[in-house]
Amino acid sequence: MKNKFKILALVLISILSVVSCKQQVLEETKEESAVSLEGYTELADQLSQIKKDIDQLKEENQSLSHQLVNLKETNSMLKEKIEKLIDYEPVIDDMENHFTYLDKKILRSMILVDKLPSVQKVLGRINVIRGGGQHQLIYVDPVEWLSDDEAVKAIQADKNVSKEEADGYMPNGFYIRDFGNENVAYIMSSECMVSVIDLNLYPYMEKWIGLGDLASEIEKQEAEEFKDIYNFYVIDGKVVLIEELYIP
Repeated sequence: MKNKFKILALVLISILSVVSCKQQVLEETKEESAVSLEGYTELADQLSQIKKDIDQLKEENQSLSHQLVNLKETNSMLKEKIEKLIDYEPVIDDMENHFTYLDKKILRSMILVDKLPSVQKVLGRINVIRGGGQHQLIYVDPVEWLSDDEAVKAIQADKNVSKEEADGYMPNGFYIRDFGNENVAYIMSSECMVSVIDLNLYPYMEKWIGLGDLASEIEKQEAEEFKDIYNFYVIDGKVVLIEELYIP
């Protein structure tokens, strides 16, 4: 009988031991489940934040897309305006040339009008320019510009030809009478203005240059048979304005 109780006691102890182990395993499983659940919650929070970030990036991308569309439209408008400005560029250049031309005309007129009636006008070719500063001299070979009957008579006298033959010496309707290689000296004003013909500037054809440029141009013409003709405006013995004469 005692043996039965011992066996029963051993069985109970075994059962209690198994139950205790199961309970311990269950507790550990609960703890692991709690940890896993906490990790899942944290991961879910991270995923939620990532979704929010994605939504924000989508909004920013949409805003940038609108800005890009606006920039493309603005760029297109600017291109059209630039193309129009390019079309107007020759007109603008022409207007600038015209205003420069008028400014010089006005300044030239002011110089001459202020000194009327003491202005002396001389027509001729430039032989040479010498000196510099306040002592610069220009040596002029005077000529006459004649037309119509006056030109015919001058040709007859200079060339000893008939009236009919005289027409052959003035194909453009005028005659430039040269009195020989004279050399009349004039003092150059330090404020002298110089206007020359430039056919590339049509229709104005007038270009303003400095005295140094004029001297260089005269040196180039020394070896040429036909030299340019100029109007010289002289005030109180000084040349204040030089204009190249257009010869067709």
